Amino acid sequence: MNNSPGSDCRNVKTWLLLACGVTGGLCFSNRAPAWESPTAGLGGRRVAQQVAPRPVLQAARLRVTPSPVGPGGVSDSDDDFDVDAVEETGNQVPAQPVRPLGPAAAQFQQIVFGGYAGDVYAAASHQMEFLLQTRLTTTDQICQLTPAQKHKLQLAGRGDIKRLVEEMRETRERCEEHDRGGAGAVPEELFAVARSFRNRLENGPFGPTSVLARTLPQILTAEQSAQNESYLALERLGGRMHLRPHGDGEIKALRMTKGTLTDEGLAPVATIAGLKSLNLDYTQVSDAGLVHLKSLKTLEILEMEGTRIAGPGLAALRDLQMLETLDLRRCKLNDQGLSSLPRLEALKVLQLSHTQVAGPGVPGIEKLPHLEVLMLVQTPVEDAALPNLAGFPRLRELNLEGTAVSDAGLPHLARLASLETLDLRRTRVTDAGLAHLKDLRALRAVYLFGTQVTPAGAMALEREMPGTRVVR
Repeated sequence: MNNSPGSDCRNVKTWLLLACGVTGGLCFSNRAPAWESPTAGLGGRRVAQQVAPRPVLQAARLRVTPSPVGPGGVSDSDDDFDVDAVEETGNQVPAQPVRPLGPAAAQFQQIVFGGYAGDVYAAASHQMEFLLQTRLTTTDQICQLTPAQKHKLQLAGRGDIKRLVEEMRETRERCEEHDRGGAGAVPEELFAVARSFRNRLENGPFGPTSVLARTLPQILTAEQSAQNESYLALERLGGRMHLRPHGDGEIKALRMTKGTLTDEGLAPVATIAGLKSLNLDYTQVSDAGLVHLKSLKTLEILEMEGTRIAGPGLAALRDLQMLETLDLRRCKLNDQGLSSLPRLEALKVLQLSHTQVAGPGVPGIEKLPHLEVLMLVQTPVEDAALPNLAGFPRLRELNLEGTAVSDAGLPHLARLASLETLDLRRTRVTDAGLAHLKDLRALRAVYLFGTQVTPAGAMALEREMPGTRVVR
């Protein structure tokens, strides 16, 4: 679908995702650890916030060409082991001596390292060191660790890294012994172990049985443990978090990324103080789950695209009087459901595209006195639904793309004195209807693609409104 600058794909997502080192591999970093670099300051956290989680090792392909290094010290252009990502300050990591590998060793190498031809163990160590620093930086932000706590966790994590590297060496040696002995088919157990190595290499060897995981509860205070457990509970549910600057440890933005998240899974979210932005797109959340959000009184952005929201549960949002953006597109929402929307004084952006909201009057909208942006793309809205929109003096952007609006409805829009952007693409508007727009002195853009407006009609409107861009 084509989208104007203010169309259905309006960018209201303001996420800054913190890579937690648990939901996907990260490229190597050649930076010093966050709390060891004399010039790092808050640099460890800066790296963690600039680098989004992305897959690292592609078992089916190999790419070792040096590539540009991004601001976080990692490659911006590929997702395999990178030579430039594992070298130390410009010093190339020497490649291992080339020697033919037997079938077992070759398959092990391919599964674990994706065919990387350099020093795989040095590369693996750098990979996991980066994941360790990301994890520790996150823990520090959550718990405000003391220097002694940081040091102990650093040692524990590096011990886990060392053990995994040793295990990988030993298993490869077993594969080489198998090849030298000509013992026939390679035992499947070796490849199962190789696949587990691959997973631990991408995500970090810091699972529940790791030394790091066992050390953490031993050194944290009761208050720190409670803070950390709240964070881990959200992480297990699929949450990606952006934390406030170091010093208050609050989660500022939360994006739940697991499509299997249900209403019950939202319960931990209710305990997050100071949350500003929550994204539940394409989860299994329904009206019943919204009761868990009623305590989030600092929430400013709530995005629930493609969820099971039908409307009745919206009443639970009545206390969210700081909410500015509400995204309900592609929900199971109709007029009756929208009527449950409470009065939200601060709401400025309402996304209702691809719902069954039709009118007349678009019930529920009248409870939003400060509404500035209204998206109704591909809804069954008709002319009869437009009169009530005239009661929104602050409305700056209105998207009616793909609706049944015609010339008969445009006189109702002529009273929107603050309207700057009007999208009428794929509606029933003709040249005759454009005459009703000439008094919209704030209008800067009107989109008419897919209508019955002729070139002559568009040019006539431009002459009447020289400050307005007419796109057809």
